[in-house]
Amino acid sequence: MDVQLPLLNDQLDMKSREQINSASFTGIKAVDTLTPLGRGQAQLLVGPADSGKSSLAVDAILGQHMQQQLGQQPVRCVYASVGHSQQEVDGMVAELSKAGAMRNTTVVSAAEGCGLGERYAALCSALSMGERVRDQGGHSFVVLDDISCMGAMWEMISRALASLGPTAMAIATPLNPDQPILPPDTDESEGDDQEGLVEYEGMLVSASAAQRRRFFSSLIQRSAQVHRRLGGGSMTLLAILPGQPAKGERQPAATAEDYPNLTQAQRDKLLAALAKRQPPVAETLPGCVNTEVVEEFMSIADGQLVLQPPTPDSLQTPGTSRQAEASEQQVGTSRDDAAPAWQRLTGSNVDVSASVSRIGSRAYPPAMAMLAPSIRFELAQAVDAQRFGTDRSATGLHHHHLQRAALLRAALAQPVRQPVPLEEQVAQLYALQKGFFDRASPETIQEAIAKAIMHIRQEHSDALERIRRTQCLGPMAEAVLKAALVDVCGSQTQPIVASL
Repeated sequence: MDVQLPLLNDQLDMKSREQINSASFTGIKAVDTLTPLGRGQAQLLVGPADSGKSSLAVDAILGQHMQQQLGQQPVRCVYASVGHSQQEVDGMVAELSKAGAMRNTTVVSAAEGCGLGERYAALCSALSMGERVRDQGGHSFVVLDDISCMGAMWEMISRALASLGPTAMAIATPLNPDQPILPPDTDESEGDDQEGLVEYEGMLVSASAAQRRRFFSSLIQRSAQVHRRLGGGSMTLLAILPGQPAKGERQPAATAEDYPNLTQAQRDKLLAALAKRQPPVAETLPGCVNTEVVEEFMSIADGQLVLQPPTPDSLQTPGTSRQAEASEQQVGTSRDDAAPAWQRLTGSNVDVSASVSRIGSRAYPPAMAMLAPSIRFELAQAVDAQRFGTDRSATGLHHHHLQRAALLRAALAQPVRQPVPLEEQVAQLYALQKGFFDRASPETIQEAIAKAIMHIRQEHSDALERIRRTQCLGPMAEAVLKAALVDVCGSQTQPIVASL
């Protein structure tokens, strides 16, 4: 680095920003289809341990490198690895180097065992590097892996300020300078009595909550799309947070006393069932931050991609669910081993109902904006069918939605370290939307996609090149794609899209 950069910079004001209206293409089908990442956006990547968060972030960097190789505007990538072992960091750097992506990537590391201040400094260093590129009119892509230390950092700061007593007022945030800063473990009702409420970003909250939110925002809101009169640069942020959002489904635990009219045999059976019941996921997964902190970061960021725990059971058809349960009962067979191969691919465990991009369709390339929303709608429809559907017969609409969702999820999965270019994603989404792959199963859809793309590349590469160059699916390119897909897949079958 030829200059010294400040770790902490002021956020750009609204007059210095511009509306986000272009895509930061990642090459990850599930991301680019379900929660597109806009250039200048701050997006969270949320999920428990072993859900593939770090691996997906590395794939996103490889996607930026792939775009540059295809002639797109170069993007400078910065990866902050916080709390990982040195072996993991070296392995990640080796993978990026093997793909040639380290030529345009900087890695900042605060390995496990580093102090809290050093971890926080690593996050700020990565952001400062990205801001330098942005302020010079370029585009940067910053990955923070992970930001869980922010919660502990704020607790340390607030305890230190509270211990100063009245002196803390001179260095407190200007939210309400007449009110003291309370320690983070202060009782909520006690805090309300002592400090009252303040208005912050249109919300009426306690002063201590507003101060914590401002501290979190000082990290997340450093991403921006700069106004063109100031150079038009951008810094896109992908921040990884281990944890899970609130589901809004938790209910008080049932006990045998809730059913006083049971016989002794029924009571024994109920007690055995309650003993086997798993506690809420958020309480069983180690290494996750508090759900309240996850929700607060989500409310600050421009969107979130939520990954489910490994080999999730969601959106399984009745048949596959029974097969998985039977496999688990075999000695030495885990759920990971019993899961279909496609469930172990990148993007297969995205929680569609909890993942959202608040930038909306502006983050899609034009061709993806025509196709991706209908795919997301079908997946969301399947979630509703599973929760509220009543006709669960093999020929009912409920069964069809689950079968269709399993096929779409398998189609959106992809092998690690293999980013998919825009033109191929458009061809795949078009084939899915028009029903060309409806005869495939989740287990064979990857093979069917590979066969179709190979045929299109060999026979109609000009159509793919036109899509890549214009980022649009025009009438001529659509006609070519349709004819090619008919050659490979046969006649199309229109998928059923019906409301519940």
